[in-house]
Amino acid sequence: MKFSEKLKLLRKANNMTQAEFAASIGVSRGNLANIELGNVTPTPVFVNCVSLMYHVDKHWLTDDGNDDLSALNESANMVSQIT
Repeated sequence: MKFSEKLKLLRKANNMTQAEFAASIGVSRGNLANIELGNVTPTPVFVNCVSLMYHVDKHWLTDDGNDDLSALNESANMVSQIT
């Protein structure tokens, strides 16, 4: 699963619009939309912000080869504990 897909999954798991999610990490909605579409590569600072704000492992976010369902379930459990 690509970073863009994981980011969108994380946003939707938190029941947030692009505008709400973008505001929570300090970027524009347009920038977030382009990252979700895969048009823009996220910076390390962006990845760190998402990781810290939403308590997800940044390595899970950035590892395109990691489709391990246990990692996905673990991240989903973390999200559900926060919300």
